[in-house]
Amino acid sequence: MHVGCLKRVVVERDSVNSISLHENPQSHVPRMMVASGVGLNPAATKLIARNTTLMPDIPGLHALLSITFAPCVEFRTDPKRTRYIGALCGLGWDSETQGPALPDHDMEITFGVEFTKDDISMINQVRAAINLAVREGSWSFDVIRKIQHTAKEKLLRLVQKVRKPIPETPFQQMYRWRMVDPDLLEHPATDNDERDFLTLLCGIELNEHVARVEPEQHAREERMQLLRQHCDWLRSVHGARLKKQDIHCQLCDVMLRNPAELLLHLQTKHHKQQEELLK
Repeated sequence: MHVGCLKRVVVERDSVNSISLHENPQSHVPRMMVASGVGLNPAATKLIARNTTLMPDIPGLHALLSITFAPCVEFRTDPKRTRYIGALCGLGWDSETQGPALPDHDMEITFGVEFTKDDISMINQVRAAINLAVREGSWSFDVIRKIQHTAKEKLLRLVQKVRKPIPETPFQQMYRWRMVDPDLLEHPATDNDERDFLTLLCGIELNEHVARVEPEQHAREERMQLLRQHCDWLRSVHGARLKKQDIHCQLCDVMLRNPAELLLHLQTKHHKQQEELLK
């Protein structure tokens, strides 16, 4: 949370996780620890976590749980809107004060794994089930149990999903609400009810075509760079005294038996035209 981001966090000595061994120390995946209670030391310089439990080593778990159970969530995208890079979680925007409802408790989450529109849709189904169970006091026990079972199944599917890792990209304007153009918001199929405990999440319209093209373009540029380096190498060795061996021109896909043939090949019209295409 914003209020505690500058404070040192310690685990109470009596807690089961006061000393923990990382079973996978080479992993860079953030681990999540939950506590039944959090307080300040007498000097108010440290946060003390009590009755803690270390969560499983699942990539993106801290982000998933944050956006699933936070009262309000606003997603962040990269500048080209090709993917989600994070989310601001908290109590949202207060229309009366024209500011954050409780800014000290807002959390800016940066994603290290990919979250998709399908994930947001399933998260909304979990949130809707929670709202339904909490809002309606007249449900029978069997109905409540069925709602809980449905929410649990969907949540487990979200947790168990293998997600593609992405580079962590911090949002430039952190802890600021209403940073998304309203015209780009993708609203859920079901409207929010004033009695809802958790508002349903709005996605953001992504440039999916750009997201598909960029990896292909990057691979093509990388290939061209390798070919440029190969051509530089061919020019550097054509006059060198090499042992008799075949030389492969990757640009033209031609096998040359010796440096003399290589020299002649470099002067051909076809090879020069292929080199021009690399510029």
